[in-house]
Amino acid sequence: MRSALSITLAACLLLVGMSSPVFAQAGVPPAPQAGATGVDLSQQLEPRIKYWVGMITSASNRTEIYNARRGLTLDFHADGGPEYAPAFAAILDRTIAPLLEGLKADDPMLAAKQINLAMALTMTHQPAIESSLRKMVVSPNVAVRYMGWGGYKQIRPALLAGGEGPAMELIATVATASKTEESPMVVGAMFEAMSFSQGGTSASMTGKVRQAVLDVLSQNWSTCCRQVLSADPAWAEACMPAMPILSDVDAGLGGDNKAIRRKVRQMMVDMAWCAARIYEKADTRLTEVEAERAKANAAEVQPPAAPAPAENAGPGNLTPTQMAQSLVDSSLAQIRPKASTPAKTTPPAKTTPVAKPAAPAHPVTKVDHLAGDPTAGGPVQKAKEPTTKPKLPSKPIVQRSVQEESLGELVLANASLLRSVEMAMAASSDSSRNPIRRALASTDDKERGAKVLQAIGEWVEAFKTDGVHLPLESDFNADSAK
Repeated sequence: MRSALSITLAACLLLVGMSSPVFAQAGVPPAPQAGATGVDLSQQLEPRIKYWVGMITSASNRTEIYNARRGLTLDFHADGGPEYAPAFAAILDRTIAPLLEGLKADDPMLAAKQINLAMALTMTHQPAIESSLRKMVVSPNVAVRYMGWGGYKQIRPALLAGGEGPAMELIATVATASKTEESPMVVGAMFEAMSFSQGGTSASMTGKVRQAVLDVLSQNWSTCCRQVLSADPAWAEACMPAMPILSDVDAGLGGDNKAIRRKVRQMMVDMAWCAARIYEKADTRLTEVEAERAKANAAEVQPPAAPAPAENAGPGNLTPTQMAQSLVDSSLAQIRPKASTPAKTTPPAKTTPVAKPAAPAHPVTKVDHLAGDPTAGGPVQKAKEPTTKPKLPSKPIVQRSVQEESLGELVLANASLLRSVEMAMAASSDSSRNPIRRALASTDDKERGAKVLQAIGEWVEAFKTDGVHLPLESDFNADSAK
């Protein structure tokens, strides 16, 4: 039973929505009545949801598509009680699922319609949209595939509450989609959807599920390693979510099965070695490029040498103090009134003559015209030594090149992957060692990459009893079987 306050809020939201341009359109079915539940709620929701979905599919421009999806969004977020969101998602799922494959291929707005339908589905965070998600993850539209795996991640806790069965269904979906997936962004989202131990769903990670997860990762691991070796930072980022999955599989199966432990740890070392190889090359080249840019910048800005002070002052050879005095006098002459237009002055009051003070030990000048009025008896200051401004470069300072930006991105991506791998290794071996992290923190620009590769060797040595070895680049050829 909804409280009077919730009913009032629902009415307010409805009034706000009905006053907006979206809801002002003619032909929009009425919103569900307050307090509707069960079959009545579904029957009242369905015409309105189908109306908005139809507006999306029949739209001729992006504004119409956006307005229709906004209508769905506002309806979904209305305060309709505990049954409202699941009922809304179920109707949305059975309405949109056929359209994900049924829209006209020659529609110029096809991609925009697919994406907005996918956005409408994934906003619900309800397990009722699973049938649509299964179609989204195999869509030819890469953005729809990405949102499909994101939707699986959102509903994963509720989905896996059903136990081993739903988990195995999701793994089968991943196994099928991963065989043809080429987008690193989508692969990363796929791995995140399969991270069953995250978000309080570790109870679903039975031995059977863990073995199935390991099988899926194994069938794709050579491809992932090969793509990391291709120096694509997007693939380095995509592989990061897989590392905690491996760690969880090892924790659940490796203790009782030496073959599985060896396989998992070898996969960790393989990925670390690939990332380290690319990191070493990229970091070394980045250091060289940065040095070249610094050298070019230094050549562009060369301030002239300061003039040596003259030993003897003469008409053409003034001391710095005399030069300062000359500058001050010149400035004062510019601000004093001209003789042709004498300023009105008040006769000075009679004063008692005072003795002239003794000359100071060092030459001094009066306050210049920027610091105060020299005729107002201001303080006397020591003349400042002239400073020479550096010569401006003849052309702009050399900026970071596209190559340098790309190398920097590659270094950061593979460094992040290496840290993720080491965290998985440490969790797998119950160790606090972190040789990779220490190597990455090295300030020796020329040897940092080599130190990272040496750190991989330390981990291989730690896993030696499991039969783990350093890989060869040929291990990741397309025709190699891992």
